[in-house]
Amino acid sequence: LTAEAWVRVDQPLEWGGIFGVIQDNGDHERGWLLGYRKSQFFFVLVSEKAHRVTYLTSPTEFVPGHWYHVVGVWDGTTQSLFVDGELAATSRAQSGPIAYPLDAHFGVGAFWDDTEYHPLTGQIEQVSLWPRALKADEVAKQFEVRKARLPGIEAAHPEVVVLPIHLRE
Repeated sequence: LTAEAWVRVDQPLEWGGIFGVIQDNGDHERGWLLGYRKSQFFFVLVSEKAHRVTYLTSPTEFVPGHWYHVVGVWDGTTQSLFVDGELAATSRAQSGPIAYPLDAHFGVGAFWDDTEYHPLTGQIEQVSLWPRALKADEVAKQFEVRKARLPGIEAAHPEVVVLPIHLRE
């Protein structure tokens, strides 16, 4: 499975979702979600063997109001998170097929399960769900191709400019 999105988060939340199908209610944990917590992207997943979620979180904070390419990849043994075409985090804590909830929402633009609904304040330009695990070079290529089609969409950190202040006497 590969979950891919171009997203701009304008207002970070304690728990925010980009897209996925998740049930994260205490001991009942199922599914997967590409999302963010505060100012860090994550890819969460529950396998049939582990029965507990693994939140794979980017160590780098994102800048609100800027576009990012965020990708979660699951190949059955390795869970990977990519931000702007580069590997941000990886884990082998899960293994086997994804444990899907029997009754849940497939949400786009929200962290949404039976007890929570936290909608995105921002924009999603594109989501893609691949039925296979993309390789790192394929993720990087997806970033480069889409970035080239949408000039200016890639994340750019704001510049701080200090202007002189002239006080009158």
